[in-house]
Amino acid sequence: MKLFSCCFILFSIMFPFSEIFAQAKYSKGYIIMLNNDTLKGEIKSNAKRTFDNFTKIAYRKSDGNEIKTFLPKKVKGYYVDSSTYVSKKIDDEVMFVKLLSSTTSTDKIYEVQTQYDSMNETKVATDYYIEKDNKDFVKIKSKKSTKLIEDAKAKKKKIEVVDLEVKD
Repeated sequence: MKLFSCCFILFSIMFPFSEIFAQAKYSKGYIIMLNNDTLKGEIKSNAKRTFDNFTKIAYRKSDGNEIKTFLPKKVKGYYVDSSTYVSKKIDDEVMFVKLLSSTTSTDKIYEVQTQYDSMNETKVATDYYIEKDNKDFVKIKSKKSTKLIEDAKAKKKKIEVVDLEVKD
């Protein structure tokens, strides 16, 4: 009985910690390669560290074997957990940007997350960009537009380009 009690206490202590570390998961998705081939399988996503989704893709076939990592400059984009990420060049660096607008027009809104150091602490900044006619990729600097996007994301509402203003 004493052995059972010790095991139960040990298990009770260990279980909450396993919950903390089990944040990343593999979900069904696909990757579009530079040559337009599509790799279907599972993609790792981490709801607690969303910045990881903007820097690389951890991919495995549905059978769960070998894991491959892809950087933004090696693929056109990927889809996982109802989100589309596209490779874009911003300030001479290729990174993944998350498509936010669900419009069928040629104007699209994207979210970008970047990491920076501030007072010996690593922080993540979120910026928004608009792409007009599949050409111009412009940062949205208007605080009003940024607030509209953040409110729509929080409420899981559709984001439309016509609601936003872009300032240089």
